[in-house]
Amino acid sequence: MIFGNPIPGLNRPLDLFYTLFANPNDSRAELDARLKKRQSIVDLVRINGKSMNRTLSKGDREKLDEYFTGVRQIEKGLERQAKWADVPKPKAPFDAPSAGLKGEDAIRLMYDMIIISLQTDATRVVTYRQPVCSLLEGMGITLKAHSLSHYGFSQPRIQASRERDKKCTALFAHFLDRLKEAKDSDGSRLFDNCIVSYGTNLRSGHELKNLPAILSGGGAKDIQHGRHIILPEEDTPLANYWLTGMQQAGLELNRFSHSTGILPVLLQA
Repeated sequence: MIFGNPIPGLNRPLDLFYTLFANPNDSRAELDARLKKRQSIVDLVRINGKSMNRTLSKGDREKLDEYFTGVRQIEKGLERQAKWADVPKPKAPFDAPSAGLKGEDAIRLMYDMIIISLQTDATRVVTYRQPVCSLLEGMGITLKAHSLSHYGFSQPRIQASRERDKKCTALFAHFLDRLKEAKDSDGSRLFDNCIVSYGTNLRSGHELKNLPAILSGGGAKDIQHGRHIILPEEDTPLANYWLTGMQQAGLELNRFSHSTGILPVLLQA
């Protein structure tokens, strides 16, 4: 992520599958043609925007500049795709998933492909937002994910929320087990070389305080695991948690987003 500008994600396991592995249905000419078409659209947008700039007010020009910042990010994304097209892809260890795969099966497959992407050094940073709505459908829960975050005193919603949390936690535990089984390129456990964080951006309703987070993996050598920590200070920014993790990953940062420092309690025995 470039700070403040998220990189567009992949929404389907099938999209990640063909990003990681060789696609026998794609020739290099077809890949180049798709990239060229996308670049042509971006160029057209840029030309039209420049012609508008002369007739806009100062405030509108600032907005247009923000828009072009987004366009530049798209261009950088196209450049990355072009470079990635030149990287030889490994043969897939399993068949391509169904385009309609969803729910628990999709989550398990995504976790497995995340492990493969780390093993092959296709990437060193992964973020994954679980598809909760389709997971609930597969569990036979008819309530929507949004309503479960606003359960209030509704016992059916509270029970459904607990069932969802148990299922999500079990899936995450499966992912950690797979990381412990997987080998890194040097033969060590992949788990021992990773920093894994699992959490949420909401507690209940629109409450942004007291957010839970699970921190695992052996990649953060100074973090003491096996503890349940309740931060004593009120309104500790979640960004402090991320800053601590990024420093443990070797990034030379003194600040991240609205952080006010690191969390020393994570580093204490």
